[in-house]
Amino acid sequence: MQDDQKQSTALVETTEKSLVATQEKPGYWARVSRRYLWAFRVILILIKIFAVLFVSLTATSFSGNGIYYFAKDLSSIAALAEQDRSMLYYNYGRSAATHAAFRGGTATVHDRGVEILTAAGEPTLIFERAFASPAICASRNYVLAYDLGGTAFSLCNAYDELYRGVTTSPIVYATVTDNGVFAVVTSAVTENGVYNPSEVLWYGGNFKLTQRFKRASATTSVSLSADGRYIAILGVSGEGTLLDIYARKSTEPQASLTFEGFPCAVGFTSSDTVAVLTDAACHTLRTNGKLYKSVSFNGQALLCYDIDEKAVAIALQTDAVRSQVRLVACDKKGNVKYEETKHAEICGLSLVDRTVWILTPTEATAVDMRRSGAVTGRAATAAGALGIEGTSREKARVFYPAYAIEIDVWH
Repeated sequence: MQDDQKQSTALVETTEKSLVATQEKPGYWARVSRRYLWAFRVILILIKIFAVLFVSLTATSFSGNGIYYFAKDLSSIAALAEQDRSMLYYNYGRSAATHAAFRGGTATVHDRGVEILTAAGEPTLIFERAFASPAICASRNYVLAYDLGGTAFSLCNAYDELYRGVTTSPIVYATVTDNGVFAVVTSAVTENGVYNPSEVLWYGGNFKLTQRFKRASATTSVSLSADGRYIAILGVSGEGTLLDIYARKSTEPQASLTFEGFPCAVGFTSSDTVAVLTDAACHTLRTNGKLYKSVSFNGQALLCYDIDEKAVAIALQTDAVRSQVRLVACDKKGNVKYEETKHAEICGLSLVDRTVWILTPTEATAVDMRRSGAVTGRAATAAGALGIEGTSREKARVFYPAYAIEIDVWH
């Protein structure tokens, strides 16, 4: 009996030991899988934190209109990618129409309103408004149409007229940035018995008038920095050209300079650098007034010019009889990156991404400032062109009275 109990106990003990689980070390791929799982969890947490911070800090940038226009842009982007024609016909027969390249297509302002076409030639916006002397300025996202010498102006994107305004005095100039901030310059204003030769109206991103500058001199040009922090106002003074640079919401200029000659144009070449053109020279400076360099015209007449976010390009008449011109392009600090004397009639000049587009009666030429003025391509053009506007380093729009063509010098 005792022997039977011992044998039963031994059997139980053996069975219990045999049921004890042994924990094996995980294999290589199991360890890798576990690490990736933890990495995924950490990344997911970081994405959630980023999303919360992004929405909380930029909540004012989201709107129903923004989502609406984003959805409409998808079709325009598809048209830009799939376009199979380079010629766009716009509304012909309107008097004194002006044109600009806009979002792969064109924007036209004529005596009866505004017309915007996609890269495929389809109209996305047509609205009526009387402009006796139509003028246009366009950024990447907005078009500002105005009546030069009149009082009407309209701001629109590719799909809607966003703001319609009227000034008390005739408009002489206007400009708009990529984020919708714009400025309108009017001629003489008399208020409370005080005469001001010009007035500058600065509108914020919400299309509301945020600041006005009553000028003691005639203003010929204004420019806004891309970030909306500064405005540069160029005008005529008793000593020649007067430049004032104001910070946003400031009533006193943070920089005020005078230059020799008559004022022609001013433009921001970065968020804190400015280029000033007079009929005597090209000046580059910082927004604090520090002058970088000046390129003298040596008495040569300024034919045409362009200023963008990185550089400034000019064409000077050196010999009118022989149609000889001097072409110069400078970076934002005034360093000459391209200079050439050319025997040709210059019909237009445009800058984009440090590429200078030069239009003559027979061809369009692309010149690369980064390669000391090397020609990157040429394309033949028909006579009668109104102007040229570069859209990229390899493409440009050439405008004619009835149509605009796209040229591609890399194909």
